[in-house]
Amino acid sequence: MNSVVVATAPTGAYKSVSDHKHLPITPAEIADEAYRCQQLGVSMLHLHVRDTLGKHSIHWEHYEPAIDAVRERCGNELIIQCTTESARRYNWAEQFDAITKMKHDFVSIAIREAAGDQGEPSLTKLTAVFDVLFSNNVTCQIILYDPSDFRLLKLVVDKFPDGQFTLLFVLGKYRKGHQSEPEDLRPFLDEN
Repeated sequence: MNSVVVATAPTGAYKSVSDHKHLPITPAEIADEAYRCQQLGVSMLHLHVRDTLGKHSIHWEHYEPAIDAVRERCGNELIIQCTTESARRYNWAEQFDAITKMKHDFVSIAIREAAGDQGEPSLTKLTAVFDVLFSNNVTCQIILYDPSDFRLLKLVVDKFPDGQFTLLFVLGKYRKGHQSEPEDLRPFLDEN
């Protein structure tokens, strides 16, 4: 029997209340929205949280109250996945620090960010990130933005053959009017 996981990311990293007045930002708002989504059949919450200024955060002190609020409102049936994405706010060292302090068992990470900030990917940085995650029995959702990210994924699979992970293929683009189509997945499949 196959199981299907329906996920939602009601907050995201980039939008603010000025973009949409009902965007859930506080832990209570996120919990209420997670509950509404759960009632519609959603089984996983891809959780983005904000700092005290309302900006995207990857720090545990901002995740913990949101996770607690969601658990109180939704129970333990809803899978909660914390994101470690930089969202153009954090560098590799800050992400690595946040990952080492994360006290959650399911996180998402953009593989190209795990391999370093810019330029040529660093196998040392990539290994350090996934060593921390997998040695702490964290399940990772590895985010692939384009087919070239498969090169990095292959390095992770070779280095950590027993690592627990799922894949997220990003088909959407942050540009006005763009709509993804199923055939946008083809370049990823061809690369594999």
